[in-house]
Amino acid sequence: MLKKLFIILCFSNHLISQDYKIEELMNVKWHYQGSYYFMEGNEVFVDKEKKRKNDFFILRENNSKEELIYGKKIKNQWEHAPHGKILMFYDNSDEKISAIPLRISKIDRDKSGKIKMISLRIYIIETRSFFYGIYTRKK
Repeated sequence: MLKKLFIILCFSNHLISQDYKIEELMNVKWHYQGSYYFMEGNEVFVDKEKKRKNDFFILRENNSKEELIYGKKIKNQWEHAPHGKILMFYDNSDEKISAIPLRISKIDRDKSGKIKMISLRIYIIETRSFFYGIYTRKK
């Protein structure tokens, strides 16, 4: 039973994460819309907090990233690993140097074929849970 569930999850994850070109995600203002957490098999939706109502990120050509988190503008680096559909976000601030792997787990397109929504997944080691951030293209 567990083996069948694992195979289904792997296969469905491949179907959900559609093909895309990284250029489709670049130079677009991706606005944060909310989050999902999966902890111990339970799904919890977290509405967008007031502090995060204007949060966004923009991926630029030279692997620079503009980001607004909790009202604070941040400029850092990013890169793309197409094989695993992974975006790596780097924090090179003075306080810490870190790399955050985010899997592109879902892409929705509008009628014209443009990407209108992306879901980014990260595994949080401390809580052994998955976090999904939902981002939409600014209209």
